[in-house]
Amino acid sequence: MIQLYKNVLEDDLVKELLDYYQHNLDRLTDYGNFEQVEIDAGHRLSNLMKDLTHKIGDDYFEKHDKTSQAPKVYAVEGFRIKRYEPNQGSFPWHVDAGTIQNCTRFLAFLYYLNDNDAGTKFEKAYVPAEKGSVVVFPPMWMYPHEGEMPKEKPKFIMSTYFHFLGVDSRLQS
Repeated sequence: MIQLYKNVLEDDLVKELLDYYQHNLDRLTDYGNFEQVEIDAGHRLSNLMKDLTHKIGDDYFEKHDKTSQAPKVYAVEGFRIKRYEPNQGSFPWHVDAGTIQNCTRFLAFLYYLNDNDAGTKFEKAYVPAEKGSVVVFPPMWMYPHEGEMPKEKPKFIMSTYFHFLGVDSRLQS
């Protein structure tokens, strides 16, 4: 189930997140098709986003967990702010939980930090990149998706995931 939540990030919070990215370029990782800065786990923004992500996750479970079997205890992966450059940065069709290294992920959150012409394509859905919104979905093989290439200006998103506990102690929070 792909669920879009609009206007979950206030403009001031989006500005803080983008400022964090700009002030931490010395910690930037370049993946070729995008650049990424991870928010320090102990930073106020990480804690704020963790609380918000838990609330959104609770709502998602309430709407979509018809069997009451969603995990009750889980970890939240670090928050990564990603920048995709116009006419060069995209993320071709993929899944976010398809290897032994990331198989503990069970719910994905993609926050859009600016309005952009390049959204996210799923097999049967399209999510526009609208500032302040988040799309939530299972990250497994049933939900392949593609981050479109922006045409006119950089696209900024922030991603995180819920993880099953007990598999990788580095992810537990």
